[in-house]
Amino acid sequence: MPYKDPEKRKQQAKKYYKQHRERILAYTHDWWQRNKKEQLKKQHLRYQKRKHLFAERRHRYILFKAYQNRLEVLKAYSGEKPKCACCGEEHIEFLTVDHINGRKDVPETGQRLYRWLKINNYPEGFQVLCMNCNYAKGKFGNCPHSGKEWKPEYEYYRDKRNVLPCTSLGAQIK
Repeated sequence: MPYKDPEKRKQQAKKYYKQHRERILAYTHDWWQRNKKEQLKKQHLRYQKRKHLFAERRHRYILFKAYQNRLEVLKAYSGEKPKCACCGEEHIEFLTVDHINGRKDVPETGQRLYRWLKINNYPEGFQVLCMNCNYAKGKFGNCPHSGKEWKPEYEYYRDKRNVLPCTSLGAQIK
């Protein structure tokens, strides 16, 4: 009985399946046992043709989840609109999580750090900084925006070596 209405067709198919369920399942099982090898081979070939699509899809999904985790951590440490605790930078691409007391407590960085923070319920000792402020804090001890005494890079090198990093040019600091 062909039905033009798809809803009626669905109802008829359900009714038929209920009435003949055992016979349909037995036939399906027998068919699978007879054709198992051939069907698995076809499935494998289909997978081989399309596996690059699965890899691309998985890669996009991983990047998406990484972005979501990062955004969640940034929001947890700096509020609904993530921003640098030092200079107020709001571009998500420039923000990162800073270990306030250095990395000795938590050796994780990057995505591992974000997962660790999430699993451990966002512990104290972390803050959101932009990459510039984080770099300056790590390299020189504080950031120029912090209001603390700031040493420019050439003074930092003067204290360390008494010469500029470009010593091959013979430049000396006076």
